[in-house]
Amino acid sequence: LTYYGYSKPTEFDIAYAQLKSRASDISEIQKFQVLLVSKLIVDTYHVNSYVQEKLVDVLRVLDEMNFLLESRSSKSGNDAKPLFDRLLAYDHMLEDSLQRGPVRFGFTKQRKFWHWNIIVAFRYLYSLLCCSSRHYSTTFTPIQTETRGIVKSLHFLSKEHDSKVLRRESRDFETFFWATRESDIASLIFLSGFFVFVAS
Repeated sequence: LTYYGYSKPTEFDIAYAQLKSRASDISEIQKFQVLLVSKLIVDTYHVNSYVQEKLVDVLRVLDEMNFLLESRSSKSGNDAKPLFDRLLAYDHMLEDSLQRGPVRFGFTKQRKFWHWNIIVAFRYLYSLLCCSSRHYSTTFTPIQTETRGIVKSLHFLSKEHDSKVLRRESRDFETFFWATRESDIASLIFLSGFFVFVAS
């Protein structure tokens, strides 16, 4: 919203924080939907179609959450809340995995220790040994493994309820999984080339 010249969305942030604390409560989801439909989309951000489009996407996800939570007769209805909590925790993992900061001279960048090529290579090999789970995330799981587990959970829920939104999200996460894997392989290739050069 700052990008579009709006001030900090305090009302949205407060409502979203309440939703996160009671994500399995259908009435809380409906309350958030009412806020979006009656005020934020039609009034607060009515002049910006880009912001409106994003808020409509949020509204669609809330509809999916409502549908899944109302399906408590099936096991997948109880899988929606753990997936939601898992995605919230994934947000911090994703932020830690990103390489922030300026690129100098077109190719150099100051990186955290965990982003060094040698560490990335070991992390890649470690991720091959870790098993992803649809039901839960484990401690010290690499981001590739956690992403794969989320993809499995999204696949299961989308097939269970024939959800187009969840299918689209699962494709996005699967694309991200292969992108991070290819990035790690690139670091492995760089290290191999570097060691061959030094040895020769």
